[in-house]
Amino acid sequence: MIRIYLVPSTLAIFFLVFTSVAFAEARTYPPTANLASPYNGDTFYDGETFYLFDYGSTGNGSPITQRRWRMRPIGGSWTNISWSSSDFYSFPNLAPGQRRQTYELQLTVWNSYGSDSETIQVTVVRDYESFYYLKDHLGTVRTTINDQGNVVGYDDYYPFGLTMPGRSSNSANPNDNYKFTGHELDDEAGLDIYHMNARAMDPVLGRFMQIDPLSDQFPGWSTYSYTFNNPLRFTDPTGMAPIDDYGFDVKTGQLTLLRETDDDFDVIYTGEFSNDGSFEKNGESIEISKGTLQGEFFDDISKSGLVFQDLSEGLQAMKFLSFNSHTEFNAWAYTSGTEEGLAVSPWERNSWNLSHDYYLRQSRVGYLGDKQFKIHTHPGSLDGRGGRGFPSGDPSGRSGDIPAASLNPQLPHYILSKYDGVTRYYHYGGAHRTNALDRFLNK
Repeated sequence: MIRIYLVPSTLAIFFLVFTSVAFAEARTYPPTANLASPYNGDTFYDGETFYLFDYGSTGNGSPITQRRWRMRPIGGSWTNISWSSSDFYSFPNLAPGQRRQTYELQLTVWNSYGSDSETIQVTVVRDYESFYYLKDHLGTVRTTINDQGNVVGYDDYYPFGLTMPGRSSNSANPNDNYKFTGHELDDEAGLDIYHMNARAMDPVLGRFMQIDPLSDQFPGWSTYSYTFNNPLRFTDPTGMAPIDDYGFDVKTGQLTLLRETDDDFDVIYTGEFSNDGSFEKNGESIEISKGTLQGEFFDDISKSGLVFQDLSEGLQAMKFLSFNSHTEFNAWAYTSGTEEGLAVSPWERNSWNLSHDYYLRQSRVGYLGDKQFKIHTHPGSLDGRGGRGFPSGDPSGRSGDIPAASLNPQLPHYILSKYDGVTRYYHYGGAHRTNALDRFLNK
């Protein structure tokens, strides 16, 4: 998080007195729009968030009556930035194909004795190229587009993952090796086999090349078979046993067991449930540890919540569920001995900008352990509202994120938002971006 802020300084007025006829006497204490000089000429990344902060007065406490932040690209027109006492803003995204743009950022302040302004230059760059993968119901990459919206690759497949000649092209994106069911295609030796973690699969034969390490659990099937010979219905993310499937309805938040197996991992698929109870996948999925999801067929886990014994897994799963469904999630990290876990509150009554904290007024996270920190998500709505790292409410209020934090003031409180990443906020007001949880979210 970059802070660009107003500095209250009595020293600065002497400089202003001798350089500006508007300030004839030091006793008038004119305002000083002293932008933090280390950021003049700095480089920011495309879409990076910066933080505008105002102390609200000059060095002797004389109140600033008005201030104005504005920005413009070099040679362009000024645009005023709507601003309160402290706010987050993001630099504009660069145009498709554009890699660099220099902006002027200007602060002007007034008090009853006059005004002052200062301008700095910052450069926004994009040093990456984004690719977007469009998948089918199996998680198979079918089309790849770049950040300009152009198709740079496409593939059609035979049932077991062999690409169809004349109906596949990736010349504009030659490093795109993640294809059938999202697995990597190894073509270095010219064999064109898929690495599926525990084993390699030959899409020409439609069979694995090694014996199933869990073959004793399926005595009626060949030790080399792939997904019970039904590749249009099942996937095999680990190369071992078919994994428990859970369906997560991105419209309602319902999370329900679809298919039960004996193995070490489960998979949550996103999609939608129909009126007859069938589930249509939309291509997104996440693996979680076996036993995290508890429920019989047709049970809705959104009514009971989730408990993860691994904090990293819990944070990543909560982010996946929240951002895919545009539903705010609420959770507490807990410690028990040397273990760190995450307890996610039920979300059946949550919306895109409201969640319920079932552990808020408890001294511990139920029987699980001691509270470590609070985190909730800001996924934003389906139509683009919200999704920022701003805490709601104020210290004197009765509702919102900040007043709720006063019930556990000694513990960290975080927001995981779609556009601002992780933000830490405080019961007395204020917030800033932080990388304190990167080691869990990026694991």
